Amino acid sequence: MTVQDVINFYNFTGVTGLVSTRDKIGRTSTSYAYAESLLDHKVVVVSQRDRWEGHYRLMEGLMSGAMIMSDPITFPPAGLADRVNMVIYNSLNDLAEKIRYYLQDKQGKIERVRIARAGRKLAMEEHQPHQRYERLVLGENFPSDWSNPVAPIIKCNF
Repeated sequence: MTVQDVINFYNFTGVTGLVSTRDKIGRTSTSYAYAESLLDHKVVVVSQRDRWEGHYRLMEGLMSGAMIMSDPITFPPAGLADRVNMVIYNSLNDLAEKIRYYLQDKQGKIERVRIARAGRKLAMEEHQPHQRYERLVLGENFPSDWSNPVAPIIKCNF
C-alpha cells in the first residue's frame, strides 16, 4: 500500500511525488506549484529519512495551515506533539486509517482543524529561521531565563 493507494481507495483528491523542480534549482528558487499544492490541501503527509529529519518540508507544511501527518521523528522540533499540533503515523495502514478519520469523520474534521491551527501557530510563533537561530545560540529559554540554556553562550576572543 502507498499513499497514492489511500488517495485512490477513499476517492480523495491528493498529490504524491514531486510538484516542483528537484535538486539545486528546486532548493534555490521559489516554486509556485509547490506553494499552491501546500495551500490546496487539508492534510500534508511528511515522510522523513532518518538522516534528513527536520527538513523544511515539515515547517513549510505546518505554516501552510494544513494538518501535518508525519512518520515518527527521533528529535521533534520544540513544541511539536502528536495530536496537539501534528499527527504521527506508524505504518501505511495507520496512516490510511488516520487520513480517513480526519477527512471523513465528523469529530475527526473538528480535530483536524484544531490540530492544523495549533501547528501553524507554533510554526509561525516559534520556528521561523531567526527564532531557531536565537534558540540555538542563546538557549531554549532566551530571553526570559538565562539560568538553563540549551546551548552554551559562545565567547569570542578576537
